[in-house]
Amino acid sequence: MKVFILAAGLGSRLRALSANKPKALVEVGGHIMLERLINRLKSLGINEIMLNVHHHSALIKEFIKSKDWGGLSIAISDETDMLLDTGGAIKRAASFFDGDENVLVHNVDVLSNLDFRELEAFHTDNKNLVSLCARERDSSRKLVFGSENELLGWTNTQTNEYKWVKGKHGKSGKQLSYSGIYLASADFAKKIVSSGKFSIIDEWLRLAAKENIRAFEEASSYWFDLGTEERIRTAGKFLEEETNSMKFLEKIAFELSSIPGNDLCRTLILLPNKRSIVFLKKHLLKGRVNSYWLPDMLSIEDFMAHLSGFTTADPLSIFFKLFNIYRETTGNKARSFSDFVSWAPMIIRDFNDIDLQLANASEIFRHISEARAMKEWNLDGSELNDMQLSFIRFYQSLLPLYLKLHKVMLNERSAYTGFIYRYNSDNIEVLLK
Repeated sequence: MKVFILAAGLGSRLRALSANKPKALVEVGGHIMLERLINRLKSLGINEIMLNVHHHSALIKEFIKSKDWGGLSIAISDETDMLLDTGGAIKRAASFFDGDENVLVHNVDVLSNLDFRELEAFHTDNKNLVSLCARERDSSRKLVFGSENELLGWTNTQTNEYKWVKGKHGKSGKQLSYSGIYLASADFAKKIVSSGKFSIIDEWLRLAAKENIRAFEEASSYWFDLGTEERIRTAGKFLEEETNSMKFLEKIAFELSSIPGNDLCRTLILLPNKRSIVFLKKHLLKGRVNSYWLPDMLSIEDFMAHLSGFTTADPLSIFFKLFNIYRETTGNKARSFSDFVSWAPMIIRDFNDIDLQLANASEIFRHISEARAMKEWNLDGSELNDMQLSFIRFYQSLLPLYLKLHKVMLNERSAYTGFIYRYNSDNIEVLLK
């Protein structure tokens, strides 16, 4: 799908905002109108755009040239000499429609979150020449559609004026307001017979006598006509309030959706855990970000493993590594496997916590054994019995197990999370080179 942006309007309703610049370069919610639309289209995988220019055309050309659009092709249809209206603009740019891709025609001063994929599916399924985005909203100008959403006519409800598709005169139908967006098949421009300056509505009405031109009743959650200062303020306030009301991951998705696709696919997002990744992807796809452009996402734990070059070991593999080390270290004095099972998981958790906190393991185990002896058995300075001494020796034996387990994990490049964090901390200068 290619996109033609109608950006040549005078912006006369914007008064001071467009006195020294074109309507397309007016800001809405802190972002330039044209740039906001282009970035959204790019995030959806669009790679070819054309826009028409007239009012302050040089400023738009300069703006397009000043930006790095990351491989996106943006062509200009120059109407500086004469503003051709919505129909003449398409006629002049007819060559842009060459090929077999559908062309989305989008007013630059329309802001919405319309689902273009649903629009294209509707267009293809119904074999339409043109699919007109329309909705129920307050407007004096309406399009009239039949029971199968076929175009019947146009009306101005204030003047009671009507224009009909040939053979459809006077037919009753539903009246919907045009949303400033339509999808046309590649051969649409070739079928236009009018010339010079003219409204595209007249060609829709003429072609609808023989071609499929239907309404796509869009139900996007927001839609704004940015044609006046008041509407721009309203849209800006809406965008600000919507952003503020979003949950944390929704806010991230909203910000990411404004990043051009090529930049987005080179972006790495770090999240607290894998569950956050699942929900962020849902928000991005819900926000119409093309799955092709989804950024890389890693939990902090996976990022640390990636940085270190280690894999995060399965807990069971750590368990058996420690058991083998324990047997090699204690020899004939090793306790049975059933006894090992009773204390090993707790010890592995302790090892992991020591490394996560970057603590000194030798000091930790020395203090633990001494403190335990003093607290439990040695308050009066009496000698410890054999069982108590065995317990102290057990705690003291943990340091060799800890160090040997470190050596095994280092050699195998597979470790528990705490070791990976400690490794990164100890080798940060080397890893960042």
